[in-house]
Amino acid sequence: SSLKEMDDKIAAEPANATLYIQRAKLLIMKNNLAEAKKNVETACKLEPTNKMFQLYLQQITSRIKP
Repeated sequence: SSLKEMDDKIAAEPANATLYIQRAKLLIMKNNLAEAKKNVETACKLEPTNKMFQLYLQQITSRIKP
């Protein structure tokens, strides 16, 4: 899946938290941690009780240089 495809899927299903996680994974592969973090934050807002999303957010945040 390309970023463009993920953008299109998210446009069609903006409340699907899993799509934001998938896009974050693509962004991480492109070494774009800041944008990846934004996507995981959105997923966490959509599913605030999802512990895996929160853990993923912590992992990404710890990799971003201050």
